[in-house]
Amino acid sequence: MAKAIELLQWSKVMTAGSRNLEAGQVQEARNAFAEAVTLARRMVHLELLAFSLRMLGLANNRLGLPSEARQNLAEALELYRTANNRRGEAEALAGLAGAAYALEQIELAESLFEESCCLFEQIDEQLRKVMVLCDLGTLHGSVCNWDKALQAYDTALQLCRKLEEKHGQAEILVMLGELSRRQGNLEECAVHLLAASLLFASLGEQKSLASTLQYLGLTYHDMNETERGMDCHRRALSIWLDLGERQEAGLVLFALGKMAQSMGNFATAEEFLLQSLEFVHNDPESAGYRQQNLGGLYLVLHDLGKAEEYFIAALASFRQAGKQARAGEVLETLGFIREIAGDWQEAEKYYLQALDNLPESGGEKRRAELLRTLGLLYADQGQDKKAVRWLWSALDMFRSLDASEASRLEQDIQHLSHRIRRGGN
Repeated sequence: MAKAIELLQWSKVMTAGSRNLEAGQVQEARNAFAEAVTLARRMVHLELLAFSLRMLGLANNRLGLPSEARQNLAEALELYRTANNRRGEAEALAGLAGAAYALEQIELAESLFEESCCLFEQIDEQLRKVMVLCDLGTLHGSVCNWDKALQAYDTALQLCRKLEEKHGQAEILVMLGELSRRQGNLEECAVHLLAASLLFASLGEQKSLASTLQYLGLTYHDMNETERGMDCHRRALSIWLDLGERQEAGLVLFALGKMAQSMGNFATAEEFLLQSLEFVHNDPESAGYRQQNLGGLYLVLHDLGKAEEYFIAALASFRQAGKQARAGEVLETLGFIREIAGDWQEAEKYYLQALDNLPESGGEKRRAELLRTLGLLYADQGQDKKAVRWLWSALDMFRSLDASEASRLEQDIQHLSHRIRRGGN
């Protein structure tokens, strides 16, 4: 009776862990699987312990704990081999390959994936073999082993066709598209994505279809076929709106706005960007990006008033979202707008604030450019001595970066120094 109660408890814990894992609540899943391991050890049940350890290993790997995952999965593998459970063995090998990949042990991961594939083939688990082949393709693609990645994906694709598994075919075609894109083969990428779109459409899988159409649209845009790209995005937009997916619809509208602007269709771009902004009012970071782009659009149209209005709104949004670096970019642009308008004091204020918003590391080039901007601003106001001090600071930074701007800046400093010697400020 006690054993039956323990089995029931183990089953409940594993079910909860699996649901948490599926919902993306990985830490909760890990806790549940760890409890299941304890229960299985107490029952001295080899098969249940192996399964619990394997699921715990998968959760640990997803949490970025590959060493712990490897330990769990290695124990599970030995238990499956003792029990002569070949399916469990194949699953454990695939899990170990994932842990090795996370530990950047590429050759070991490749060997383990291949061993898992062979076992799934032997026990006629063809769909699981397809999934492992896709993982193998991803591994090879991550280290730019293009031929091996293509071979793995192509083998998986042919197997899906043999099994008449259309969803799998579509997913693999998207992977092949990504592989082609990473190699710079945009036309080949578009062919794969179009084929995937047709399959998703035939299956009625609207979310996958919309996502693939967006990817295809961006690919056409990069191929300078922006009209085709916008058509793909419009179709994706219609699907997202029908599904009530406002966040996704907002992203598509944003992309349409940027595409229209790249084509010089400024009125259409404005319309799309404004519509996109309506979808993200509760997300300050996303709102900031759209406001920043609208500001940039009005700047291109020489409407300084509207440009400043939207950049000020973007500044508030980025500050609310805690995006300091983005706020710095906007402050710099506001300084530029005020400088164009002839308001030197406001321009100086914005530039100094932008300087304060730069990250302490990684923003050296931007810092040097801002120092130069401030120096040139003071020079335009006739404050030559102050200008020289800022420009020297910029020059020191450009020299440390070995940047080409240094030689031009040296000439500016020489010119100002000469003007000071002749009686400048």
